[in-house]
This record gives sequence, C-alpha cells and structure tokens, in this order.
Amino acid sequence: TDCVRGLALMPGLGFVSTGNDCSIRLWSMDGDCLQEMKGHDSFVYCLAVLPSGEIISGSEDKTCRVWRDGQCVLSLPHAGSVW
Repeated sequence: TDCVRGLALMPGLGFVSTGNDCSIRLWSMDGDCLQEMKGHDSFVYCLAVLPSGEIISGSEDKTCRVWRDGQCVLSLPHAGSVW
C-alpha cells in the first residue's frame, strides 16, 4: 500500500513484492494478493526467492529475514540497513 522497492518471481505461484509498508506480499499473476507477511519494523528494501521457495528479505530495521510458508523462520541482525 506504499512504495514498492522489490519484486521477485515466485515460480508456480506468481510473484512477491516489498516496500515501505514493512510487509512482503505474495501475488498471483492475476494481481490477487494471496498472502501478506509481516515482521520487519521498517522499510523492506530487497528480497529474493530461493529454489526451495523460501524468501529472503533485507530491511532498514537492520535485519535479514528468512520466510517459509508465510512465517519468519530466521532473523539475522546486521550492523546497518540491509539493501
């Protein structure tokens, strides 16, 4: 619902997006929001989808997070923002 900062293809499902609203969203190719993932405390600058289907995200909140099945399964702290 704010600035989009990152997009990545989610094979077989659609694509994921992220941005200034601190969330990650999974979208169908038809534009329907299938899932919203929350956990970051600030802008999410980047994301990538691994071959396993896990999502990796980096944020202004100084964390890199790993997402599996819509849940944050790992949060890695960093000294600065993760772009």
